[in-house]
Amino acid sequence: MKKLPNFSFVLSFSIAAAVCGISHASAASVETVMITAFGPWGGNPINLTERVAKELKQNEASLLGEKVRIEVCNLPVEYDRSIVVAKDCFSRLKTKPSLVISLGEGGGRVDVELVGANLDGGHADEAGKTNEGKIEAQGPDHVFSTLPIHLFTTTELQIKDENFLNISEDAGDYVCNHNAYLMGKHFAKKRIPYGFVHLPSFRWSTTDEKAEMLAGHVPAKVSESARVLANIIKTSLNFYGRGSAKKKLNQTASSNCKTFQAVSKSN
Repeated sequence: MKKLPNFSFVLSFSIAAAVCGISHASAASVETVMITAFGPWGGNPINLTERVAKELKQNEASLLGEKVRIEVCNLPVEYDRSIVVAKDCFSRLKTKPSLVISLGEGGGRVDVELVGANLDGGHADEAGKTNEGKIEAQGPDHVFSTLPIHLFTTTELQIKDENFLNISEDAGDYVCNHNAYLMGKHFAKKRIPYGFVHLPSFRWSTTDEKAEMLAGHVPAKVSESARVLANIIKTSLNFYGRGSAKKKLNQTASSNCKTFQAVSKSN
């Protein structure tokens, strides 16, 4: 669901107040990680994020160990209702999650998003609603991920193909970016590390891969995406489990902001 803007806009590099100056409680012995995925969209029968989240949940012990529990929340591809459903899922959790990651379909690789932009691009969602312009009239231009993206190397995440991983400065201007922006603000206020990750999409899958998924099987693309996501989770939990969580939240927002500035200037 990564749609690029069809008009230019001025980038601002101010960090949202909601992202900076916050703290985070220490993790319990068993840590909960909340994952949001999206349902089908654009006429496709499957959204790969649902399959990857399901694969991660079913194999959480082998992928993450016995001390991490995955809670999956499936969202509709709708601007307004996706936020409502995500917040409701969060409120129903029995324990506060140590980490929240939202998933969306992108291209043919894993795109870790640095930022959610205060911008909707005028595309109709699955309910037919069209949003265009600022998401929040008085909101900051950008809300930065608080995942430790500076640690997400192909070596750290055990990715053999370096082209399968990309650090992205543009989450598009559709429902994915809408979530990255609003959920980034929401979980910053909750003092919980948050980030958005685009995964390979169903529409970019091969004919054989689509047939496997339609038959209920798990193609290599799904299992590999789940494995990479598990390594993102482990790296993030390890990062936040050492030292001052409050300081680390500020560090990650600042680091991701600087990376965003550098990448934006080079493009």
